[in-house]
Amino acid sequence: MTKSSRFETLSTAILVVCALVVTAVSVRRQLSTPSRSDAPIAPLEVRDWKRYVAGDLRIGAASSPVTIIEFSDFQCPFCRRLFQSVDRLLLSHRGDLQVVFRNYPLSVAHPQARSAAIAAECAAAAGRFHEYHDLLFTHQDSLASIGWSLLALRAGIADTTGFRRCLGDVRTSQRLLADSIAAAALRIRGTPTVLVNKWLFVGAPSDSLLELYVTRAISEGHQ
Repeated sequence: MTKSSRFETLSTAILVVCALVVTAVSVRRQLSTPSRSDAPIAPLEVRDWKRYVAGDLRIGAASSPVTIIEFSDFQCPFCRRLFQSVDRLLLSHRGDLQVVFRNYPLSVAHPQARSAAIAAECAAAAGRFHEYHDLLFTHQDSLASIGWSLLALRAGIADTTGFRRCLGDVRTSQRLLADSIAAAALRIRGTPTVLVNKWLFVGAPSDSLLELYVTRAISEGHQ
């Protein structure tokens, strides 16, 4: 075996071990803490919050002064409620707000969540994440029966062959691993978990609280 082959084998093994560790932590958290976020506590300050502004799952302009980082699960009912709230904020604060979506599927409780997350990654690769994201939450109750490629067509993805190829690509799963590692670093235990710039909410904040922190952050960003 050449040095190059040994290095590739070692790199693959390291990735597999990392995936197993993160999966084990995720499963343990899912079993001990359900996806329930109706009682948020006071937000926590995350000073290095900008390191979590990563990935291609974005809605809004990257130059916006305010970023909502959302760790979410497409089968989580609280996440769907948050989606509706954030959608209204995007409309009312157009140009001042972007959303960075991080996949955190709780597969033990939600069997379709991981597949939906992979499909969302593939929609992002096709330039249609926003449309696909909205469709997944809109059809949350029928994710077990609806086809990912059908949703792709509805989202405006013409190349469904390339989309299906992406669904089975190991690199797509590796992008989910990056989100899981970020969630572990923040000690996230359930969905949704939201950051408004540096402020982390454990649980979905109320509409009024979310509006307050977004408005405050916009004001600070324009100073």
